[in-house]
Amino acid sequence: MDEKAIVLEASPQLSTYLSVKRQAILQSSILSFLGGIDKDKFMNEYQNAFKEKIKLENFEISFVNKAGEGITLLVDSDFILVEGKTLQFLMVKDITEAKDKEEKVKFLAYHDFLTGLANRAAFEKRIADLLNRKKMFNLLLLDLNKLKQINDTFGHQAGDHAIQHITKILQEVAANTHYAARLGGDEFVMLLHADETETITIIKEMKQRLLTPLTLPEHDQICLSASIGVSYYPEDGETINELYRIADKRMYEEKQKLKSDN
Repeated sequence: MDEKAIVLEASPQLSTYLSVKRQAILQSSILSFLGGIDKDKFMNEYQNAFKEKIKLENFEISFVNKAGEGITLLVDSDFILVEGKTLQFLMVKDITEAKDKEEKVKFLAYHDFLTGLANRAAFEKRIADLLNRKKMFNLLLLDLNKLKQINDTFGHQAGDHAIQHITKILQEVAANTHYAARLGGDEFVMLLHADETETITIIKEMKQRLLTPLTLPEHDQICLSASIGVSYYPEDGETINELYRIADKRMYEEKQKLKSDN
């Protein structure tokens, strides 16, 4: 390519990556084939690198090709002299599949497989950050009641549906404002802004929504309930363990009260 990112020569493989015929690429700006990128930024950086003769090494560029496919290419470059004119010689390799796998691994490292919520590792990272910044918050611990009974009566798929139903409620209540995670099994957690009135409102809304029976794919209906405990930072503790212990104690007390009422 020249200093204006015009493609002067290209191998047939590039046509596959860009999803256009090779003849359409030649004498055209490479920008014509890179969808979903900031074209002004690309040209500024490209021309600056060309002027300073900055060689690329393991540079990744992600874009949408003409077929609407997301592509990531690994790029290395050098500068060559052709008939007295400096050109940039680029070597590209499609690493889309490898990047997709890498992103999935990253996602699963911090997310629960069944629900897509943040997992225990992500939760501990988030709460540690809040504690380091001494950011006030409320920790809400939620336990789905009688999950074992649901699994034994209707099967483990029903238990999964129950967990996913709770997840949907948590996500909608959190509404990108609060933080929700699944710690494992039937245990969930939320990190809420330090507003006791709002916390109480959220708990009431979750319990109200749980009153509507869950209809399973086989058309059976199950009634769900949850026990909830809350701890407040810094009033109830200044470490993860202290806050978790208080919230867990209050959740257990509510669970016992529910059993005695029944």
